[in-house]
Amino acid sequence: MYSTLLIGHKKYPGEQRVCCWPFKGRQLQKSNRQDMVMVRPPGIDKGAFQLRIDNVWFCKVLFLFSFVSQNDLARKRHDCAFVSVLEEYKGRRRPGSIYLHIFYLHAYFTYSAYFSGWIDRVNSAMIYERKSNKQVLYVLPITSILSKLPLVPVGDTGTIPYSMRGETADFDGGFCDSKAGEGDGSRWWYVNSWAMSWSSRM
Repeated sequence: MYSTLLIGHKKYPGEQRVCCWPFKGRQLQKSNRQDMVMVRPPGIDKGAFQLRIDNVWFCKVLFLFSFVSQNDLARKRHDCAFVSVLEEYKGRRRPGSIYLHIFYLHAYFTYSAYFSGWIDRVNSAMIYERKSNKQVLYVLPITSILSKLPLVPVGDTGTIPYSMRGETADFDGGFCDSKAGEGDGSRWWYVNSWAMSWSSRM
């Protein structure tokens, strides 16, 4: 088990530090930090992977660890990350998005349409954290972690507001604040696409 993963690049200087220390009874530097990251989904060959905002997973790092396996030929070390997958919010509250719902009384015909807004144009997304008993969990090799994930909290509390309690179908596994302004609901964020640099050669 280890607390920090350094991510570097073969061509460019500098490192990112991904930290994870989930033990509440044993804090590291007075915190229980668990960083958010962007990962390459499992099952995609490295040569076939294309780095796009709609082709990655957003995850919370729950645990960093290593173990050794052994067969008849050799021993092998595996460095892994235990992660919880964050969900993308695609409901009608996405800023700048417009839903039209037109009802023609005489023809008994209903027409609905959706028009994307600025959040799509800037290659961003809204994501939220599931309840602890509703998490989608994976163990991934640390080489699947692409970078830390820059996030901006949504709204005043950074949690799904009480006013959305009638829209639970839009955030499966999440939950709203127990009352207005309480801040005890599922945390949610904008992905800060401005803080990320995408390379066409990666």
